[in-house]
Amino acid sequence: MTLQSPSEPSLGWVARQASLSCTPTALLDVVIQGMPVAGLVLVDVSDPGVPRTVASVGDTDGPLEPFPLPAFTETLQVAWTTRMDDPDLIQALVGIVSVNRDRQRLAARLEEVKERSDTAQSLAHMGDYEWDIVNGALTWSDELYRIYGLHPQSETITYDRFIGMIHPEDQERIRAIHAEAYRTTEPYAMTERIVRPDGDVRVLESQGTVDTDEHGNPTRMRGSCLDVTVRVRAEEALRQSIEDVVQLDARLHDARRRRRQAVEINDNVIQRLTTALLALEDGRGDMAANHMARVLEDARNMMRDLLEDDQEPLRPGELVRDSAAMLDTMFDESPPTADPPAADRVDTIRVLLVDDALDLRYLLRLNLERDRRFVVVGEAGNGSEAVEQAAALQPDVVLLDVAMPVMDGLTALPLVREVAPDTTVIMLSGFARDQLAERSLRAGAAAYVEKGEAVADVVGTILAHESTTAPMSGA
Repeated sequence: MTLQSPSEPSLGWVARQASLSCTPTALLDVVIQGMPVAGLVLVDVSDPGVPRTVASVGDTDGPLEPFPLPAFTETLQVAWTTRMDDPDLIQALVGIVSVNRDRQRLAARLEEVKERSDTAQSLAHMGDYEWDIVNGALTWSDELYRIYGLHPQSETITYDRFIGMIHPEDQERIRAIHAEAYRTTEPYAMTERIVRPDGDVRVLESQGTVDTDEHGNPTRMRGSCLDVTVRVRAEEALRQSIEDVVQLDARLHDARRRRRQAVEINDNVIQRLTTALLALEDGRGDMAANHMARVLEDARNMMRDLLEDDQEPLRPGELVRDSAAMLDTMFDESPPTADPPAADRVDTIRVLLVDDALDLRYLLRLNLERDRRFVVVGEAGNGSEAVEQAAALQPDVVLLDVAMPVMDGLTALPLVREVAPDTTVIMLSGFARDQLAERSLRAGAAAYVEKGEAVADVVGTILAHESTTAPMSGA
């Protein structure tokens, strides 16, 4: 477009014009070279039939300041007038510009997309990054700066600066992940902890890809980081809450079990023992014995219930007592120890008694030695002593308790069999037969007898098994 010259040249004005393409944005002083200008009008004619004045400057006393053109200006035409007698004085200047509307609209759209992306990243606590491997430049989005506790674009981020903000315990692992991605050019994913400038530790989930040149050489890594700290802390709080609930439930279950046990002890033990005592005072021995037998059965049932709650079978080493079952004897005098067998009792069955209850050992010895077929050659109060006595005495039979201090019977059983391979071992225990008998027999015991059975039953068991030795487990 060209402006017409003034209609009255007699006024002393000469019209001049020029056309520029791809004019730089810093403006018309390129044309007028800083000459004084009385006025200026800039008209945008990009839209056909709709010229639009985009700038206007009145009279000036000096050179016109650089005047910015509209963004994406592609063509500028300028017309001006000067005095014939003073060519350096510009009276009026008109600029006509043409703008690439497609590029302008695209730029606006891109800016809108960027704003939406920034908003989405802020809401999602997710930032993105791009690492120019060739030039070493690292570009972060505004939200990624915020995630790391920094003001957006407040500093230039380098790879070393990035690694320095990773939690010290995670730094080598993150370096290794990046090195592997660089080597393979495969996508990568990682979870890392970062330490903000204020000391707050955050947890991020990151993923990225590797771009390569035409030769397959890595040129750029780019990806995104999601701040999952709130989720991780919530999951940890949930796990802790579950653990607290489980522990509380266990304590409640334990409290209910203790209350049930207290009721059972009162009903099945204390009341029956009281009845047995009253029966003894009244001379009713059979009645007292019957109640005592029922107390033993109830006590075994209570032990069975307790062990079933654990849902784990008893194993060797788990029945070691902290101390002996009875520290003091109930007899007026200490029970005598076993005497060596008389010379005329060469055909007797030599028995080693092993139990941590001193009174029980004494009463067993008295009852066995009333029968001249038996002689007690030794006694032991724990599993360790049992192994020593068995090795030294080589008895025919060992009556072996289960729960004892130092070493329990389940642990001592195979050791006794090892040091006295021809000895018959019979377990004598307060635990119910269905709890430990099978395990004892597999370990080499010849029989299993529940405490509380009549002495005649114990004698019968010894006689039935004394002539045979059970094979050891695994033999």
